[in-house]
Amino acid sequence: MKTKTAHNERFCVIAAVSPQIMQWELASYCPATSSVEAATTQSRHHVRGNAATAQWDSETRKQERYMTVKLRKWNEADLDSLVKYANNINVAKWLTNGFPYPYTYEDGKAFLTMIANDNPTKIFAIDVNGEAVGSIGIFPQADIHEKSAETGYWLAEQYWGKGIMTTAILEIVEYGFSTFDIVRIFARPFSTNPKSHRVLEKAGFLFEARLKSALFKNGEFMDEMIYAKLKD
Repeated sequence: MKTKTAHNERFCVIAAVSPQIMQWELASYCPATSSVEAATTQSRHHVRGNAATAQWDSETRKQERYMTVKLRKWNEADLDSLVKYANNINVAKWLTNGFPYPYTYEDGKAFLTMIANDNPTKIFAIDVNGEAVGSIGIFPQADIHEKSAETGYWLAEQYWGKGIMTTAILEIVEYGFSTFDIVRIFARPFSTNPKSHRVLEKAGFLFEARLKSALFKNGEFMDEMIYAKLKD
């Protein structure tokens, strides 16, 4: 197992990584921004003005600042959380029609059964504080594309914008290159999903192509964007 530290605009990410489990902690405190955090805390406590409020604020900030996040295998116990978070039109609208909406318990059971015996693991649950709140996968290609793999992902809406997905992509890239005989990992976000483009760019993916009107979903034509990252 090896340990590494990475930074993005909101988090200091401390990652303990192994092929079996990928786990990290996300904290809005980083050495480079500690003075800003301290000043913000002091200002809030001064404005709110009493010890009880300061204690409540401290506990709230603590809960917001620290999350235990890991990539792990899906299991049958995840069914409830899978359906709860996947059954969201704002998640499904950015995915292929293979990801249904509404997302039912039957859909969840079929998915968990399909991947139960996958070896090596290709689809991981994104676990936040012990609950599966999203998914990310790595899918090696075949034939003349055998040295490439595609990555795809989704995350519960309430966890957007917290740095989780960028870190998950970084980890799946490391896992993909170390597990499979590939030299390129690519993703194909919709042209209408700029947040996904930015997440990929933060994870070191480069924009390669725009395929005009390649996608048709919910009665709308969209372009398909190709982002990729090569093995170092």
